[in-house]
Amino acid sequence: IQIISARIDDAKLFYDARHRPLSIKYSKVKTIPTYSEHQVWFEKNHQNGFYTILYNKVPVGYIRINEENTISIAILPDYYTYGIATTSLKEIIKNHPNLNAEIYSDNIISLRLFKKFPEIKLRILDAHDTIASV
Repeated sequence: IQIISARIDDAKLFYDARHRPLSIKYSKVKTIPTYSEHQVWFEKNHQNGFYTILYNKVPVGYIRINEENTISIAILPDYYTYGIATTSLKEIIKNHPNLNAEIYSDNIISLRLFKKFPEIKLRILDAHDTIASV
């Protein structure tokens, strides 16, 4: 596993990983931008806490840390069972102390993942915790 700063050409990876039905279900942001809108947003923001996860040099997911130090992670479905999310979080917390995560109470997979890392403060959300856009 390698974690690198996101590059502009990672826009499609971020879009594909973020805009799958399961990712949207467990996101506070329920709206889906067009890919063109995403590209514009990504060009402006990709250097601010965006990381690409590589597995055998192949981009397979991302980590995003926002200005409040809230972390999110998404892995492409073909790579779910490889332990990539766990290994990636182990690596990212080495350089980013004081992270927090917001996870919906019914998102069992993410809860299991983040509970492995007591150093990441968890905020459990209920179904009504949504926002209209980023």
